[in-house]
Amino acid sequence: MVIDTQIENKYQIATIAMTTILFSVFIHGISTKPIADSFAKKSK
Repeated sequence: MVIDTQIENKYQIATIAMTTILFSVFIHGISTKPIADSFAKKSK
């Protein structure tokens, strides 16, 4: 893990990585329903 190393700014790196991952999961969750609805309409 980054936290266990001697890297300078390791907490900043870990915070940015966690924020990016959480933001990605959140955005994917929001976009899933509209995209699924779009595919459902096209398949009819």
